[in-house]
Amino acid sequence: MELNSIEAFLAIANSGSFSNAATLLNLSQPAITRRIQLLERELDVTLFDRIKGGVKLTTAGATLLPHARRVMAGLKDGKAAVHALKDSARGEVSIALVGTLASTSLTEKLRTFRTQFPTILIKLRTARSQEVSNLVLGSDVDLGLRYFESPDPHLESHPAGSEQLVVVCAADHPLRQKENLTAPDLIEFPWVTYPSNTSGEPFTKVLGRQLQKVGLEDQSATILIDSLTAQKRLIEAGFGLGLLPLSGIQEELHLETLKRLPLSALETTVPITLIHRKEGFLSKAVESIKEELLMGSY
Repeated sequence: MELNSIEAFLAIANSGSFSNAATLLNLSQPAITRRIQLLERELDVTLFDRIKGGVKLTTAGATLLPHARRVMAGLKDGKAAVHALKDSARGEVSIALVGTLASTSLTEKLRTFRTQFPTILIKLRTARSQEVSNLVLGSDVDLGLRYFESPDPHLESHPAGSEQLVVVCAADHPLRQKENLTAPDLIEFPWVTYPSNTSGEPFTKVLGRQLQKVGLEDQSATILIDSLTAQKRLIEAGFGLGLLPLSGIQEELHLETLKRLPLSALETTVPITLIHRKEGFLSKAVESIKEELLMGSY
């Protein structure tokens, strides 16, 4: 298999279309198409099915995907290992993290590292937890910061802290006037949360677990919204309650468009995890920033 064909295959799988892949690789769409045709001809399979708005992997494509990621990741590791021989105090460290984690103490740790090692460039990008795992698997980034451990056996997970989930409602919600609020008072109100079958943050199961804990699992309706920002806007508008990460609602709490309800029985914490590939090369710069991010974690 040609490496440029594997590169094209990964670009399409990650971006969802031939045109997006062509843009990412700075190639024409016919050039991308030719590379995939050659790869499909060599393997004697179809790798993508065309759907409205793009493409999706066939069974053969999904089977090839993890192997293709490891091939390209290995090449990137080799390049990084050679560069690391030149100067361990220089270079780049790339990190993908869930956007809400930028409001946690992890940002302060990154700032501290940047102050200590000004010659090391830190590149950051945000993504959802599953997307963070995919970026690390494909060696698009060196490290990932996500909620919960990644179930992928090719990733190594390290506890990097925790995130508090709190119950919130609109500023003028009727529950705000309720004295001695208890869980049964929530029965008639729906909850705004992520759909469980999407790549959204894995908080839906946590909400179900907490509602079950207080006996509300069969009595609470849900409004399924695949965006934290949209969830906050709907809760502000009075459409339901939310069990949301505290770091992601600081501005709304400060502006008092969201109000935190005093329901400790429903509040909980979820783990924040640092991930990297088990077989991946970690330069001294990456090891150093990994140590900084894990410092003081449980």
